[in-house]
Amino acid sequence: MGSFHNVFVFSEEPDWEGLRRLDVRACLRGYERGGMWFLDVCPAHRLHGHVPFTEVFPSLPHQAIAPLVESLRTDNRGLDLTGVDWLGLALAVEAAGCAAVLAFGWDDEGLDFAFQVSRGKLERFLSRPEGERLISYRSSSWQTTASQESEATVLELWPRQQLALAQELGIGTLDFHFRAPLIFERGPIPGELQQPPPEERLPRLVAEKDLAGALTLLRATPDLPSRGRKLQALRDAVCSEVAGQCRQAMERGDLGLMQEALALVGEHPAEPELLPLWNRLQLSLGEGYLAAGQASRALEPLRGIIRLTGMVTEEHQVMARARELRPVAARQACSQLGVQASPIVGALLADTQTSLETLTEALSSEETAWDCPRGVYAFESSERGLYGLTRFTPASVELDALVMVPHQAWFRITLARDDQEGAARRLSEAAFYCFQAGRPEYALVLTERALQLDPQNEVAGQSLNALRARGTRAPEWARLCLTTTTFG
Repeated sequence: MGSFHNVFVFSEEPDWEGLRRLDVRACLRGYERGGMWFLDVCPAHRLHGHVPFTEVFPSLPHQAIAPLVESLRTDNRGLDLTGVDWLGLALAVEAAGCAAVLAFGWDDEGLDFAFQVSRGKLERFLSRPEGERLISYRSSSWQTTASQESEATVLELWPRQQLALAQELGIGTLDFHFRAPLIFERGPIPGELQQPPPEERLPRLVAEKDLAGALTLLRATPDLPSRGRKLQALRDAVCSEVAGQCRQAMERGDLGLMQEALALVGEHPAEPELLPLWNRLQLSLGEGYLAAGQASRALEPLRGIIRLTGMVTEEHQVMARARELRPVAARQACSQLGVQASPIVGALLADTQTSLETLTEALSSEETAWDCPRGVYAFESSERGLYGLTRFTPASVELDALVMVPHQAWFRITLARDDQEGAARRLSEAAFYCFQAGRPEYALVLTERALQLDPQNEVAGQSLNALRARGTRAPEWARLCLTTTTFG
C-alpha cells in the first residue's frame, strides 16, 4: 500500500465522552470543520511521529457484520478488500458516539472505499479495489460489476450539501490536507484520561529505568530540557545511560545485545552524543554478522550508516570501513543464496536496498536451458526494474552485471514494443527518469537507442546533446543490459 489516507466523518456531533470509553487500544482525536466532525484513529504502537488520518485502522471483530464480510470475501478472492476489515471498528465507533458514521479510505495504488453505518448496521458500502471492479452494498445485498461499467465514486456517500468541503479537503485525492482545531483527545488505553505533564513523567521514567520511554518522551517534547536545569540534567543522564549500554554491547561483541542497543537508540537519532554511536553500532553489527557467516543480515546495518556533519577522524574511519565491507557482504550473500556475483554487481548491491532474496529467487526461477549462452534477464524487485547479464550452468547462476532503473523507467522500457516511433518516445521518457534518479549513464544508453529507432525524435536529440556536453559515458555492460531488452 502506498500513501494512505482515511477518515471517520460525522454529520452530527458525536458523544465524545462515549467515544472516550470505546474499547479499542488506539489514540482518538476529534476535530470540527465546516459543520462536520472528524475522528482520527491511531493504533497505540504507531503514536510516535503520527500524522493524522494516515494510519491503518485496528481491526475489530463484530458479530453483526461477520456473515456479510465472509460472503464478500468468498465472492471476491484476490482483491484488496481492506475497507471491509474496518466495518467492525466503524460499528463500535457508531455505538459509542451515538451518531451515524461515514468512513473513507484511499491511497495512490488504486484503493478507494467508503461506507456508512447507522443504528448498528451497515447501510452502504462502495469500493474500487485496485480499479478492477466496483463492489457495492445497498438494500441488504452485495453487487460486483466491472469498474468501467459504472461511474460511481466513493464520494457518492459524502453528504451532498457538504460536497464543497470534501473538495476543499481533497477527500479521495493525493492532495488531501486537513487543518482544523482539536476538540477531543483520548490516549491509547480505553478510558484513559489526560496524562500527567511531561515535567512529571520524565523523572518517573528515569527512576523506573525506562530508557526507551524516556527517550520517546524527550523526542516528542524537544523543548523539555529547556524548561529547567533539573530536566536538562535528567535528559543528559538518559543519553549517558543509553550510550553506556551501546558501548558495553560493542565491547562484548554480543550480536543480540547490539541489536537491543540499536533498537533502544532508534532510527537516525537526533541526539549529538548518540548519533556517532548509532554508526559504530551498525558497523559492529555488520562485522559481527559477516564473521558469523550471515552476509545477508550484515548488509542492512552496513547500509544504515549515515554521514555525520563535522566528522572527526574516527567517524571517517567508520564510513571508510563500511564502504569497504558492503560489496564484500553483497557478494557473499549472493553466493550463499546460489548466485555468483561479479565485483560490479557487488558494488551496486552494496549501496541499494534491493532484496537479495528477491533477486536470487527471480534468477533461479527463470525457465531456460542449461549451458545457454550469456543472456540478459529482466525482472522487478523492490519497486525497481533490474536487468541482469547472466549465465546459467548446471552448477550455478553467474551474474556478471546488473542495471537497476526506477520503476517509472522500467514500466516505459517494458512498453517499448510497438512501432519504432512509439518505442523511441517511451525510451526517451525512461531516460528522463534514469537521469532524475542520478543514473545519467543509463539515460545516455536509452537516449541513443531512442534515436536509432526514430532519428526525428527531438526530445531524445536534445537530451543526448546535453548528456554528451556533461561528459557522460556508459560502460559497455550497461549498454548490453539495456539495449538487449529494448525494441527490435
